[in-house]
Amino acid sequence: MEEIISLMQPFYSSEDIKKIIEKLTEYIKELPRYTKDLEDTDWYKSSNIYFIYPDAIQTEENFPLENIKFFLPHIKELGCDAVHLLPFFQSPMRDKGFDISNYYLVRENLGGMEKLMEVKEKAESLGMHIFIDLVLNHVSKDHEWFKKAENGEEFYRDFFIYTKETPQYVGEVIKKSRIYAEYLVEGEKKLVSIAFPELSGAIPHWVQGKDWYWYYHTYYPHQLDVNWKNVNVFIEFAKILLFWSSRGFNFRFDAVPFVGKGAYKILDEHDPFTHAIVAAFKSLSQLVYPNSTFILEVNEHITSDIRYFGTTKTKQAELLYNFQLCALLWVSLIEEDASYIWGKLKQEEKIPLHAQWINFLRNHDEISFAGIKKELLEKIHKKLFPLGLPFRKGYGLSGRTLSLLQKNENKLFMSYFLLASLPGCMLFPYGDEFGKENIPAENLPLEDQQDTRNINRGTLDANLMFSIKGKRINSEIAKILRVRQTYKKYFHSLFEEISVDKTIFAAKYKSEDTEICIFINLSNKKQQITYDCSSYKEIAHINSVICSNTQINLEAYSGIWLKKHIE
Repeated sequence: MEEIISLMQPFYSSEDIKKIIEKLTEYIKELPRYTKDLEDTDWYKSSNIYFIYPDAIQTEENFPLENIKFFLPHIKELGCDAVHLLPFFQSPMRDKGFDISNYYLVRENLGGMEKLMEVKEKAESLGMHIFIDLVLNHVSKDHEWFKKAENGEEFYRDFFIYTKETPQYVGEVIKKSRIYAEYLVEGEKKLVSIAFPELSGAIPHWVQGKDWYWYYHTYYPHQLDVNWKNVNVFIEFAKILLFWSSRGFNFRFDAVPFVGKGAYKILDEHDPFTHAIVAAFKSLSQLVYPNSTFILEVNEHITSDIRYFGTTKTKQAELLYNFQLCALLWVSLIEEDASYIWGKLKQEEKIPLHAQWINFLRNHDEISFAGIKKELLEKIHKKLFPLGLPFRKGYGLSGRTLSLLQKNENKLFMSYFLLASLPGCMLFPYGDEFGKENIPAENLPLEDQQDTRNINRGTLDANLMFSIKGKRINSEIAKILRVRQTYKKYFHSLFEEISVDKTIFAAKYKSEDTEICIFINLSNKKQQITYDCSSYKEIAHINSVICSNTQINLEAYSGIWLKKHIE
């Protein structure tokens, strides 16, 4: 507990620190300690992580979590060694489970705690790791804390950020590909990023409760931000963390930059309190699960993002999503230009030794183009947006990968071959291995049509999974992911750019005695490369490639991995 004291002393009073230690020490005594050994403690550095909603597979015979359990061997066979299971907690389900009303209960319609633990046991038997979501920034309005606050209990009202006076909202402002609300606060103008501008309410960030107080929210009006300045909030969430850590789960933390802030949080603003909370939670989790691994959702400026890894001495997280690279991957795909990828990769090399990036073409939300330069955003709108639906008023794009690639399977294989060729971890969306496409918006229930992200959600259909198309795509994607698993150690080693035409992504990875070269044609035209391949052996390719001693001929959207032994 000494590290917790050191981290939190600058932010809480001595009485508060004493309360933290007493409450959590007593709580930890009641919990089991999860001590399963890992042969490879750096497993996460080049992991293939598969994400899926807990209700993504529906059958009449089983609870959805049972279906997930039976689906795990497929995920393993696909070439993934970890699963991010999206929120399964008790929830009114107005935000796909991210609006949590009880952090200790698994939704009964999913199968409850019993079926969740069966999922975890099955994953462990397959040598797989499970990440679960922990939402620290907000709770559902159906949470007991907020119900008590609205009923006038001052103790619980202080769990939230609130004001008696009506906030002074000036209007909406667009700046650097983000949408902001402008407020007048004590005579000073403040700009605050609006997460969901289409769905933020009459006064963005504020909603009036039944008690006539105004409560702050970063996301939906029915998701109220909690007040981390209140030590009781820290203690209650620490107990939640310890409860699930003691059962051997790893964590994905949602919306981390907003945790610990007050109202009107500024993006990219360094907040030592937020970092202290995350580092304290890392230390706490390891008290009951020494190998607990954290993923943080952070999408700010690259220098701000890197801070969330912490340091070698004070870790905060092992893994961060690479949102900036995701956006530039899509720019590279539509522009057929690898230089956008290299420009970002060269910014990301200096991270702590324990840390790694998660690369992805899509996560469970929209593709964010926040921060993209205006001229690039115009190209994205012209070439990519007709294939999906806008989110955040056009600064984000909803859609399934295959749909956004014009339903071109060869381009899908190339895109995942490219992703698999990048240093770091790889995130894979459920259904992409079967070629799942956008759900037509008009087919969604009326209440789901406002949130365009719902077109890239939905369930896995057996007709698709077992179709000729589904089997064909699954087979090719599995080849890519499995070969990456075979050579995974290279993807957290030294790498360098090979100078070729900009339409080709070309990289070299080196270990002590081996070198791997990668060439991928991003264009729809045949490309020829002059390169000495005489001492190399092919280990993987997609689409059509011909390799001789001195030349590599890459057909449209094709790629190759070559390996040689270094004397």
